[in-house]
Amino acid sequence: MDPVNAVGIAAAVIQFADYGLRLIQSAYKLYESPSGQKSEHIELSVMSQDLSCLADAIGTKLDESHGAAGEIFLRLHGECKSTNDELQIILKKLKIQGSTKITQAADGLRVAFKQEAAADKIQRLEYRLNQIRDQMNVGLLYLLLDEAGKNGVTLRQFARQQADLIATLERIDGTTKKFSTGIIGLIDDLPVKNRREADEMVRYMLSDKWQTTKYAKQTVFDESQDDEKHRKLCQSLHFESRKHRETSIPKRHASTFEWIFHEPRTSEDGYTLGSDFPLWLQSKSQDIYWITGKPGAGKSTLVKFISQDSRFKVLLQKWATGSPLLIIRFFSWTSGMSKLQKSQEGLFRTLLLEAIQQRPQLAIDIFPARWFLLQSFDGNIDLPAPTMDELRDAFQTLLCATRDFKMALLIDGLDEFDEDHQDLVGLLHDANVETGVKICASSRPWNIFRDAYGECPMLQLENLTREDIKSFVQERLQLGPGYTDLAATNPKAAYKIITDIVDKSQGVFLWVSVMSGFLRAALQEGTGISDLRAIIDDLPSEVADLFRYMWDRTSERFRAEASQYFRLMKICQEHQTNLLALTLWFGDKDFPVEFNTASVTNTYLTGVIKTLERRLMSRTGGLLELVSRNDDNKREPRDVCVYYMHRTANDWANDNLVSISLATDPGFDPFFWFVKGQALSIIYTTKPNANNLAELTDWPSVCHIASLVP
Repeated sequence: MDPVNAVGIAAAVIQFADYGLRLIQSAYKLYESPSGQKSEHIELSVMSQDLSCLADAIGTKLDESHGAAGEIFLRLHGECKSTNDELQIILKKLKIQGSTKITQAADGLRVAFKQEAAADKIQRLEYRLNQIRDQMNVGLLYLLLDEAGKNGVTLRQFARQQADLIATLERIDGTTKKFSTGIIGLIDDLPVKNRREADEMVRYMLSDKWQTTKYAKQTVFDESQDDEKHRKLCQSLHFESRKHRETSIPKRHASTFEWIFHEPRTSEDGYTLGSDFPLWLQSKSQDIYWITGKPGAGKSTLVKFISQDSRFKVLLQKWATGSPLLIIRFFSWTSGMSKLQKSQEGLFRTLLLEAIQQRPQLAIDIFPARWFLLQSFDGNIDLPAPTMDELRDAFQTLLCATRDFKMALLIDGLDEFDEDHQDLVGLLHDANVETGVKICASSRPWNIFRDAYGECPMLQLENLTREDIKSFVQERLQLGPGYTDLAATNPKAAYKIITDIVDKSQGVFLWVSVMSGFLRAALQEGTGISDLRAIIDDLPSEVADLFRYMWDRTSERFRAEASQYFRLMKICQEHQTNLLALTLWFGDKDFPVEFNTASVTNTYLTGVIKTLERRLMSRTGGLLELVSRNDDNKREPRDVCVYYMHRTANDWANDNLVSISLATDPGFDPFFWFVKGQALSIIYTTKPNANNLAELTDWPSVCHIASLVP
């Protein structure tokens, strides 16, 4: 189809849709006015005749060589005709008949009832006319795409050529020129002009109504030319909290967990403790490897260690047997502030993002519609976040593509997903059917996961960590001179203290970590052997009970402050935003609103972080801690957040928040603290302007919390 003629057709369709909408607006006025006003009916009748003429005019512009774009135009022409026919029927029923005032009055009553019945139909026709107008843009883009391919130029270049051609033709009417200029502007300057039309076009072309696969398949990824397009695609999948959980997980202590890359350990009675992990990595096994264990046993720390150790990749490469290897990991986090940290949507976005980052050419196959849009507009377009349907389709395509490469998935915390766990189990089962996929997952030993993976290769973590815990306890206690002095005077008793702790821990690292803090404090005071044993006996063996024990022994002067911190964490969780360390600092009621900005140096901010660490330890017993959102050696104060030390601590605090809040000052307002802290943090640590203000934090959540301040 001739592009110039196509623009004329498109303009005619747009003119029909606009005129039809004006006619509907007039019909609404008639519906709302008293019946019997004949002048309004006459005006409506004239407009109705004009609309029929416009519908016929579209047909005269269509030529015989339709092609793919012509098919769209034909369909829209048919839509115009059927819409016009329906409108004519409705309007005919609304026309008052009769030649005398008496007959007109009688017929006016009939029309009043008809108007009531026609209202819904008119609304539906209005919606259809809006759809016709929006889809015409897409149809013209389809034509330009085909013509650009024939001429060997980009869509933008071809659109500009057509703009120049149209501008020179005197026979093109004003409506067509205006429409064609809008289309060219849409392509040429997308971020600025025609945002509504552009967004509508993007949504349509990302839906299943628009088939772009054949265009994307003809594209070869060229790193030198497509780098910016690839970056834009990755940006649409990325979410800010994607790495927060992995960053917050503590690294393994010394040489703990080293056994995972060796042959399985055996118990004293000769039973093998866990399946051979290195053997599974190298094998062609189609089973999922399941890492399970009690809360606080160290599952996430083990998974993080595995993912970062070079032996993990070396062993997987033996399974890959020369094929390209992708290693992708996801750390779920039920305590995370963002829904994406604990949902299948976040899982999909992470897996797909890391896949196209490691193997960029996959972008074309996995996201054909997005890649088509980026190619068509030379990357000059902002892509929306993908829908769940789009993510599922993309993930399925990724799985099918593993015939050309191998992919290992490491997923931590299946129990931390805030969604249907049965659905998650089914998802992993379907993914694992592909021979090019290998999955290792961790979770608590809940029945749903035990039923799914109990017969798979697996390990129960607390059965394997006795020596690790012993090493950890020894080093933690030996950091203080108190234990060294005790061991010098009574080495057997000192060693017995360590074995007692290991026995009572039942393989739970978190319990040991908290316990060792109590003992170090006691040893520092020169506490004797019998009193140390009394402390160990007195401490609850269950982690949740241990948190209550710690809270009950918090001094009264610190408990009120600690309760404020727990309530701040709660409102941040409810509104899905992070509690930054600097927000906690600047929001304190004792911090003056008027403060010398010049005093807020890097040295000052570093001191703030160190002071807050001490404060959280003394007030909350370490249940709350500071963690940098960036996984690097630098600890930028602006990126440090307040997190719970573990999910079990979060669960305990939320379950007991009512009793914890009894210690809070009655005048405390967590919303005001948060907003004050955010505002002063912005003032003292950034130079905000209209362009970067939204990037400072989770701005929509901050604004919503601000609206809740009394």
